[in-house]
Amino acid sequence: MTTIIIIIIAVVLLAALAKIFMKGSSSDKKEASSDSDKSTSSKEKENKSSSVIKKAMSRSADIGVKSTDLFRPPPEPPFFSGRKEEMKKIIALASTRPAVVGISGFSGVGKTCLAITMIGNLTPQFPGNRLFIDMQGESPNPPSAEDIMRRIILKFHPSQTLPSDNKKLAKLYRAALKAHKGILILDDAFNADQVKPLSPPSSWLLMFTSTKPILIPKMIAINLEPLEILDSHTLLNQLAPEISPAIKEIAPICKGISLSLEVIGRLFAINSTMAPDYFAKKFIEERKNYGEDEKGNLIDGVRAALSLCYRMLPENTTAVLRKLVIFPGSFTANAVSFICEDPKNLSLTGLEKYGLVQYNLNNNRYYLHSQVKNYLKPLLTPGERGVAERRLATEFMNVLESAHFHVEKG
Repeated sequence: MTTIIIIIIAVVLLAALAKIFMKGSSSDKKEASSDSDKSTSSKEKENKSSSVIKKAMSRSADIGVKSTDLFRPPPEPPFFSGRKEEMKKIIALASTRPAVVGISGFSGVGKTCLAITMIGNLTPQFPGNRLFIDMQGESPNPPSAEDIMRRIILKFHPSQTLPSDNKKLAKLYRAALKAHKGILILDDAFNADQVKPLSPPSSWLLMFTSTKPILIPKMIAINLEPLEILDSHTLLNQLAPEISPAIKEIAPICKGISLSLEVIGRLFAINSTMAPDYFAKKFIEERKNYGEDEKGNLIDGVRAALSLCYRMLPENTTAVLRKLVIFPGSFTANAVSFICEDPKNLSLTGLEKYGLVQYNLNNNRYYLHSQVKNYLKPLLTPGERGVAERRLATEFMNVLESAHFHVEKG
C-alpha cells in the first residue's frame, strides 16, 4: 500500500514538473518567436531604408563640373546695347601691367554682361585661358580668397597636395598661374580682402565685378551707370521689335537697368499678341504697387518687371521658380527635375525664355540672378521649402557619392 502511495505521489510530482517544463518551453518559444519577429521587423526596416538610399544613390548625379567646363565664362549676351565709352576706356588702359579692371554698379545694371563682352575685345592682348568664377558676393558666406586659390590650383594641377599655410598656398597659386596666361574674371566680388590676394601675374588680366566699389592698387575703376534712354530703347527693340508703339512708356519704368529691360522685353515677345498699349498699362499699374515713381529709384523698377512677369506665368511654372531659391549656386536641369518636381524640365525651359533663369551654355548649368532670388525668397512657403530642401539633401548625397567614387578611382 505504501508503495502504491509513493508511486501515485511520484506520478503527480512528475506531472507537475512536466507541466512547469512545458510552460517554460512554451514561454521560451514565445520569447524566441517574439525576438525573431523583432529581428525580422528590424531587418525589414533596415532593408527598406537601404533600398531608399540605394535608389537615391543609383540616380546618375549630373554634377557637370568637369575641370574643362567649371571655369568657362558664360557665352556673350545675344542682346547688348550701349557701353561704348566704357569699352574704349578698358581697351585703352588694359595695355598697362599689371592689368586690373574693376566694374561696380547696381545689381542688374549689366556688369557681368560687359565683362563677358570684353573678353573678345581683349583676346589679342591676353590670349590663352579664360577663367570665370562666381564670387557670390551677395550670399551670406561668400568663398574666401584662399578657397578660390585652391580651386584654381587644382584646375591646373588636379593631384596637387595643398598646404594648410596661407602664405605657402598663395605662393603655389601664383606659381600655377605664372606658367599660363589669359583672363581671370571674378564675378560679384564681396570686398577687397576677397579680390586682392587673387591678383595674378602680369601675363594675366584680372577683371572683377561688384555691387559696391572695390579699390585695389593700380586698377582701372569703372562705375557702371544705368543705360541711357536711347540705349534702353535699342535693347528693348532687339528683344521685342513689336513693342515700339509703347516703348516711350515702358522704357522709363525699367530705369536703364539691363535686367528689367530684358525681363520686360522677353515677356512682351512671348505675349506679342497683346496690344503694346495694354501691356504698357499693365506694367505702369504694377509699378504703382511699389509706391510713387521717384526719380532714380532703381530697385522698384526691377521689382515691377519681375512682379509683372511672375503674375503672367502659369501656376505650375511659378511653383518651380519659387523652389529654385534653395539652390546655393548654379544647378543642372537634372537637379531641377528632381528637386523642384519639374519632370521634363518644361517649366525650366520656359523660365529661361522669360529671362528669369540664366543658362551658361559652356558648362550646361543654370543660375538665378541675385535680384530674382531676392524677389522670390518671401514667396516660397515653409511647406514648399521643407520638401525642396529634403530633395536637395538627397541630391547632395548623390553628388557626394559620385565625388567619392571619382576620388577612389584617383
